[in-house]
Amino acid sequence: MIDSVVGPRLSDESLFTQCLDLSLPCLAEVKACVESRDWAAARKALASVMRAQARPGTYFSIPYEAPENEVMFPGETEAQACERILRHTLISVGVACDYGADHPVDWEANPTYNQYLEWPWQLNRHHEWKMLAHRYRDTKDDRYAFAFAELFASWVHQALVPDNVPGYETLTWRTIECGIRQNTTWPYAYLTFVHHPALTDDLLIDWLKSVWEHGQRLSQHHMDGNWLIMEMNGLAQLCVLYPFFCQTPAWKAQAFQALSEQLDIQLYPEGFQYELTTNYHHVVVRNYERFIFAMRAWGEPVPQDILDKLLPAARFEYKLMMPDGTTPDLNDGRRLPLREIFASRLQVFPEDPILQWVVNPDSTPAPASGLLSMPYAGFMIGRTGWQSDDTFVLMDGGPFGKAHQHEDMLNVLLYAKRKLLLTEGGIYAYDESPMRRYVLSSHAHNTVLVDGKGQNRRRHYDRNAADVHTLSRLVCHETQDGWFGMSRYDEGYGEDCDRSVIHERRLLFVPGPEPYMIVVDRLLSDAPHTYEALWHVDDPQMSRTECLQHFEHLDIAVSSGQMRVVTGQESPQWQGWIAIGQRQGQYRAVPCLINQIQGTSTRSVTVLVPHDSQLPTIHHIEASSDIKETGLLLVWSDGHSCYMNEQDWLVPLSPR
Repeated sequence: MIDSVVGPRLSDESLFTQCLDLSLPCLAEVKACVESRDWAAARKALASVMRAQARPGTYFSIPYEAPENEVMFPGETEAQACERILRHTLISVGVACDYGADHPVDWEANPTYNQYLEWPWQLNRHHEWKMLAHRYRDTKDDRYAFAFAELFASWVHQALVPDNVPGYETLTWRTIECGIRQNTTWPYAYLTFVHHPALTDDLLIDWLKSVWEHGQRLSQHHMDGNWLIMEMNGLAQLCVLYPFFCQTPAWKAQAFQALSEQLDIQLYPEGFQYELTTNYHHVVVRNYERFIFAMRAWGEPVPQDILDKLLPAARFEYKLMMPDGTTPDLNDGRRLPLREIFASRLQVFPEDPILQWVVNPDSTPAPASGLLSMPYAGFMIGRTGWQSDDTFVLMDGGPFGKAHQHEDMLNVLLYAKRKLLLTEGGIYAYDESPMRRYVLSSHAHNTVLVDGKGQNRRRHYDRNAADVHTLSRLVCHETQDGWFGMSRYDEGYGEDCDRSVIHERRLLFVPGPEPYMIVVDRLLSDAPHTYEALWHVDDPQMSRTECLQHFEHLDIAVSSGQMRVVTGQESPQWQGWIAIGQRQGQYRAVPCLINQIQGTSTRSVTVLVPHDSQLPTIHHIEASSDIKETGLLLVWSDGHSCYMNEQDWLVPLSPR
């Protein structure tokens, strides 16, 4: 980093005359030094106050939260990581940079092969500082304290707070990093080392100046969505931990008000955060947890309205929980282990029966299984039960997420036979790679391509018009034949967002001893097209006939079309891959069954049957391609057949 100015930008005179509330009794000696304009004495007096006023309270009784980003080598212990940090070898997004023990860390460096910006951004969250502090608390090894002080000094002198730029700009001062620093890593390090000789008076004053610069940036240049929650969590915590600033009352009021209001703005009535991704839903709830834990530790009341509005979000993911206890990776989502993350939430809401059940399944009765409809968020969930050998199906029939969206309208997932059989591309590193572009596209999801082109809701999406209180297009109810869901996509395909094709999908999940799923697709158009229905199957291929693909644990039969399987294809289009982690290079090939149909308006029926059989379970489907027809006949391999009519599915089962 090349800059003639050494940070922090805030001068002594500005700090003492414009930023501090010198009416506070604890700052009486500082005030006297300021009135005599003795800045050296004022610095010494203020450092003394900071040490005296540090408020650890019961902060360290909060369970230690390991770094959430990939800042360690696989299998590396914290002790090994801290020794590595002492040598100035730092890791971000799983990629190491060895600066050399005798050279300072460059906080804007980027050692990735393609200049992946997440590397410097996530480095500047300072998880290393928290790890050093945690290791010091365990060992009292002074090396860790001095290493922390050296890293802070190098950062605060290099990383100059920007002047009036948007929150998403700069490598070291994006507001998301500002919020994370102030709500996670900096409080832990500060309360660990504030009394240690390594944190000299000069470093303490630089620390406080930088905290004030964080407050100004968070207050004036914050963003929205999940960033805003992290930003306001950081602003609230710095107000309570450093109560010396003139701006503290206004900042605190701003943070508390925003944290309350955003729960009304960001949560669908079902409790799902409006980005509609399991990962960022958890990020939002986790930041409220951090806020609540810190406030309680410091004796600061948590507004009851925040707690009341947070509860539906804190318990929400059980609705999405698959039989293995994890969430599906919707949009930029993750396979989150709910028992683990709900254990933390249970500390916030110890009386909630849902949280109790997920954490301790034997402690309270299980929620009802069966069909679950989310008419606002737009998801249909069907499950035969909560055990590991149960079957789970999900259809996405709802709105485009507020952020981190994939082009996945009408996507279907199927968990059966103890695995996610019908899967999707998942979440991949936020770079510009072909794999990243693939997972964002319809090609990575179980929906339909039109003339080789995917959906393009992103082109005309208006983030500001999104409203969590608007019903989605999903229709979902129980019928005499099973659990039914229906929705449609008409927002355009390809770069030009051609809206001449409408895709309507109907799904019937038939529960019972051997559950299966029927998907009816209607592609509506006045012109001829090539339609390709995609089915990503994480299971070995066995055999295929003209209308049936037999996998080891899943049979897929189609009423019409030409079937082929693509696995690990890169040209002319990426196809048949799933991500297995967020780090660059973490993906693997899986079979993607593609059923191609030529025509104008057409109807296609697909049946998906989980099984343990060595032989196919279904023989074929008889169903007209005429979009006006509604009957279908399933012919099973043992010779019996089953006739169904879609008209029956449209009629909800009468309430019992």
